[in-house]
Amino acid sequence: MSASKYERSSIEELDGSSGTYFVIPSSIILKRNKDIGDRLVTAFSFFSVNRGLNWKAMFSLNKMVEWCGKNPDRHKGGINDKFKKTVEFLEDEGYLGLEDKIANSTCCTAVINKSKITEECQTNKKRFATVYLDEVEKILSWQNPNKKDTYVNPDVLIRVFSYLRMMISRRPNKLSAQEVGESIEKRMLRLPEAYNGYYCDMANDLNITSRAFSESIKILKEIGLIYYESLPRVKVNGKWITTHTIFCNAYKREGKHLFASGEDYYGVEIKNKKKMLRLIDNNGCLDENGGV
Repeated sequence: MSASKYERSSIEELDGSSGTYFVIPSSIILKRNKDIGDRLVTAFSFFSVNRGLNWKAMFSLNKMVEWCGKNPDRHKGGINDKFKKTVEFLEDEGYLGLEDKIANSTCCTAVINKSKITEECQTNKKRFATVYLDEVEKILSWQNPNKKDTYVNPDVLIRVFSYLRMMISRRPNKLSAQEVGESIEKRMLRLPEAYNGYYCDMANDLNITSRAFSESIKILKEIGLIYYESLPRVKVNGKWITTHTIFCNAYKREGKHLFASGEDYYGVEIKNKKKMLRLIDNNGCLDENGGV
């Protein structure tokens, strides 16, 4: 029996918030309910993080709102009321069950439906995002320096981040039996951990504006979660056309291990994606005959 083969050796074993992760099904990320808006991913993350080993979570609306980095507001139509509707939506959709009446300050018990979440992640073309607690904390602690800019808030940020984490391909560190005879370099070139697409298409997937998406990815890059490169515009019939943008995670994590990070990681993945798209040749030079 041949020994297992791995692409990389772990450079760090993660613990604490950086080693704690959970999954978010595509059905939560892509839900297009305007009444619930972008709070759905935030609320789902709250229950995923605060549940116990029995998949139950004790919460009150005040504590949930505070965990999300907001100030409680009990007035009708206030933030408490909005999160109450979000929790009720999660219950209606079968992601959790409530054992008590939702209240602002009194604790309520929510039972998270583990089997539904697992089934959705496994059967829906395995489309889900693996998100780490320290990433959620970094996003929720972000404060908009421009108070007049209403396009982006932490709820939008965590949703855009989850979407990109879901769309960016993941290459298991352990090679499959079919890949053992393949060189690591060829495997990395064949399966780059990067995703390319148009802003407008991705914004449409999330039912947000292109500006909100554009501002979100700038912030995600600034806080060190996502790296991206916009491909050069091309001239078609005398008009300049914006082409794809390539996205990559800022680091490679798998389980409780960090395998690579920084430019040494995303630089290679972006370059391999460009080669796959025939934008550059194997020497890293511009391929004038290539294109997305």
